[in-house]
Amino acid sequence: LVHSSTLVAAGVWFVMRYDYLLHFSSSVVIFSIMLLLTVFITGVSSFFFFDLKKIVALSTCNNISWCVLYLIFGDVMLSLFQLV
Repeated sequence: LVHSSTLVAAGVWFVMRYDYLLHFSSSVVIFSIMLLLTVFITGVSSFFFFDLKKIVALSTCNNISWCVLYLIFGDVMLSLFQLV
């Protein structure tokens, strides 16, 4: 499954390892807008589903988006806190 905690943590850790590539990119604004849109859409969509698997999937996607958004803004500790 995509929603296993090990896979999610490994993905966010991978982004943390290559965080310096995000800061030198000219597309930081585009990444930020996409992540904020993902946070909004997954947050609102979770209210309309009754299936627990779909709610967990949306919650996972929401948390990953928050972690990467915190990394883009330069707060590694907050990203780790969100991951745990």
